[in-house]
Parts: sequence; structure tokens; C-alpha cells
Amino acid sequence: MKHSIFILSTGLCIAVTLTAGPLIAQDNLPAIKDKQVSQKALPGWNSYSYGLYYKNLALENPQSPESSINLKKALTFFQQSLETGESLDLIYYQLSECYYYLYDFNNSLDYANKSIEINSTNIQPYNRIYNTYMRLKNYNKAAEILERYLASNSANIYVQNLLAEHYLNHLRDIDKAIEAFTKVGKELGVL
Repeated sequence: MKHSIFILSTGLCIAVTLTAGPLIAQDNLPAIKDKQVSQKALPGWNSYSYGLYYKNLALENPQSPESSINLKKALTFFQQSLETGESLDLIYYQLSECYYYLYDFNNSLDYANKSIEINSTNIQPYNRIYNTYMRLKNYNKAAEILERYLASNSANIYVQNLLAEHYLNHLRDIDKAIEAFTKVGKELGVL
């Protein structure tokens, strides 16, 4: 009997075909369901996958007392996966996410910016920075990060519109809002 399993992760898709026998060799993998995963070093993508597992487990029920414990476990695994030197932009983004949900906004901002330094086209770290500044009610910095994204990705109508609404609703800058809405209209071909 053959089984096909597709494992999806950020930017990674692996297809595995297994023949008859157990789907997972228990002696080769740490037991996730029993929460007995060792904090010892795991190979890079394995560590990254465990980091995603614990982050997602924490976010399933963010009010749970175990949420912060799981986020801290995720941080440990993401830090281990940095050792590979591969896909650092994705790892930095995940570290940023974990710190954000732990309310450590300075570290969240630092790691999101590191992610952007490596890959300025990925919108996710910009979004994390924007939401962090919004949570801190630093509306000027929130506008700056949207402008920074648009400087290298000007065709993104969603972000252009978000910036226009931001100028209007949070900064009360009617002139900049009109200018930004006009750019959206021109991109859509309605102006």
C-alpha cells in the first residue's frame, strides 16, 4: 500500500511517497504529541518545522497559559535553524512573529527589519512592522513602513490603498490621503 503525504511550510513543499508500513518511524522523530521534543540541536529545516509547530500551537489558543511556553519553544527552534545560514529572511520573520506575540515589540521590530534587509519584496515583515507600530499607536512610523514597502513595490494596490486610508483615518492628513487615493485610482485605471 502506498501513501502520499504533502508537507507544506513557508516556501517549502515536499512530496513523500511511502510504501506499506508505519507512516512515521517513531524512533527517528521526537514525539511531538507528548510534548517531549528535546531542545537539542536538530538539522536546520527540522528545527524550523518544529518552530512552526510550536508557534501554531501557541496561536491556536493565545489565552492559554501554555501559549507563551510554546512561543518560547518556537523561538529556541527558530534560533537553531539560523545555524544553517539558509532562508534567513523566513527565519527572521518567524522570530519576529514569536516576539510580537510575546509582546516583545523591540525584538519583533529588529527581526522583521533583518528579514527585509535580506528580501525587500516579501510583504509579511512589513505587515508585522506596520501592525506593531499600530499597536504602539505610533502612526507616523506605521505610515513610514508602508511608504518604505511601496518604494520598491509600487504596483501593490492593496498597500497603496492601506496607506491612503492610514493618512485619512490615523494621521488626518487629507492632502496625503488624496494623493495616495489618486495613485490607487490611476493604477486601477479609473482616473
